[in-house]
Amino acid sequence: MMKLRKFPLLISAAALSAAVLIITLLICSGNSECIDITDKASINLAFILREYDGCLAVYRGDAEKPYYVLDTKTEYLNEYDREQVRRGIAVYSETELRRLIEDLTS
Repeated sequence: MMKLRKFPLLISAAALSAAVLIITLLICSGNSECIDITDKASINLAFILREYDGCLAVYRGDAEKPYYVLDTKTEYLNEYDREQVRRGIAVYSETELRRLIEDLTS
C-alpha cells in the first residue's frame, strides 16, 4: 500500500522536472545570451558569428581565423546586433547560421 502512495509523488516530480527542462529550452532557443561562448570546453559549437576587420565573419568552432568573411560592415548593424556580434554569436547548425546572417544583413 505504501508503494502506491509514492507513485503519484514520483509522477509529479518527473512532470515538474520535464516542465522545467522544456521551459529552459524554450527560453534559451535562439538566445545567444544563454550560453557563455568563452567556456568552449563545455559546448560543441559548429560556428561563431563575429566581427573581423569591421565585417561580419563566420568562424568554425573555436578557430582563431575566420572560415568566411562577409561583405557586410558591422557599422551598419543596430547597436544591439553590433554588440552581440562583437561578443560572438554561438551557432549550432548551418540552417541557424543562414537564418542569422539573413536577419543581420536584411
